[in-house]
This record gives sequence, structure tokens and C-alpha cells, in this order.
Amino acid sequence: MTMTDKLLSTARAQLGVKESPSARNNVKYNTWYYGLEVSGPDYPWCMAFVQWCFDQSGMRLPYKTASCSSLLNWFKSNKPECVSKVPMP
Repeated sequence: MTMTDKLLSTARAQLGVKESPSARNNVKYNTWYYGLEVSGPDYPWCMAFVQWCFDQSGMRLPYKTASCSSLLNWFKSNKPECVSKVPMP
């Protein structure tokens, strides 16, 4: 299994995970990322989920952030060859 396959398998295994309570951003990915349970509009969990998936797959992203745009900007500044206009797995 390639690292990409492992990463995507890790992500797919999370299908069906829900916030509890609903619409409060309280999910295990945020708890993992912040080291404590958090909730509310200040804690969107999209990038915490991505960071968690990489970690669970035995990989690390080169920049730790809970912000999608911050990670993209890091790549644009530090590894622009990795930024694709046509994303693929």
C-alpha cells in the first residue's frame, strides 16, 4: 500500500463521524490537535482533520496549523512545486 493509499484509507475510515453537539465543531480531530476538547465557531476542524489523517498514517505535514489557507500559503512560499492547480490524491 502506498503512503497515498494509506492516507486516503485513513480519511475514508472517518466517514460518518459527526460533531457532537451538532454544528459546534466539537470533534475528536480538534481534541487531538488542541490537546483538549474545544467547540464553537472559532474551531473549524477541516485542517485539524487533515493533520490528524497524516499523523494517523505515520506522516507529518511540514507545517503545523489548523488553517487551510495558512498551510497553502506555507507551501506557496516554501515548496511552490508542490502546489497544484489540478489536485489529485
